[in-house]
Amino acid sequence: MRSLAGGESPERDAQLSFLAHKLECRRERRRIASGIEHVVAAADDPGPHWTAAAPFDVPQVREARKELLDLAGRLRSRAPVNPRGVAQAELLLTDYASPLQGTIHALTVQEAASRAISALDEQQSPAA
Repeated sequence: MRSLAGGESPERDAQLSFLAHKLECRRERRRIASGIEHVVAAADDPGPHWTAAAPFDVPQVREARKELLDLAGRLRSRAPVNPRGVAQAELLLTDYASPLQGTIHALTVQEAASRAISALDEQQSPAA
């Protein structure tokens, strides 16, 4: 996932190609979008919740609310996407080292969401 999110070509090997096709699937994109929307909703209602989910940086989520919802909306759209951006969105949501988790990270949640949106729209390089 990290190599795909970092821009490695999915045509490099069969495993990356399979992952890229899975991430381009609308069902997978909707799953990731739902997770992002859930995080935003939970940040809007910070009352006590009993959950097994990892905690996240509520102030950063609130600051990045627009970008996160834009990312979720783009993932839900029918428009084609570059799997690199979907991989970035997935890592933002699930990676323990994500800025969403409040760990020391070079990017803010807002910057990471904006980069994922940009990556979704990048032109995919043709297969070699």
